[in-house]
Amino acid sequence: FSAFDQSIPKARIDNLFAMLERIFPDYEKAVDRGKARAWAGLRPMSADGTPFIGQTAVENLYVNAGHGQIGWSTGPGSARLLADIVAGTGPDLDPADYNPGRS
Repeated sequence: FSAFDQSIPKARIDNLFAMLERIFPDYEKAVDRGKARAWAGLRPMSADGTPFIGQTAVENLYVNAGHGQIGWSTGPGSARLLADIVAGTGPDLDPADYNPGRS
């Protein structure tokens, strides 16, 4: 994990352009590499590795965060859990482990 480091090595950027050229050769020719701007997003993770899903201490404020590197793969299930909590329909699993107020 990179913590808060948002730097991107030139080799990674070059690799992305090489893949673009292989996969979409016509599009790559239209790209001005001088105008390309690289950026990196962070993947926040809870301290214990378990995401925060549920209602907070603030009325009508819910969270679904802290998934870290598994956010894309766990996102649909987390969204379902939170939707069930918000709707009050009773989720398929006990949401206690995901409570944002856990210690």
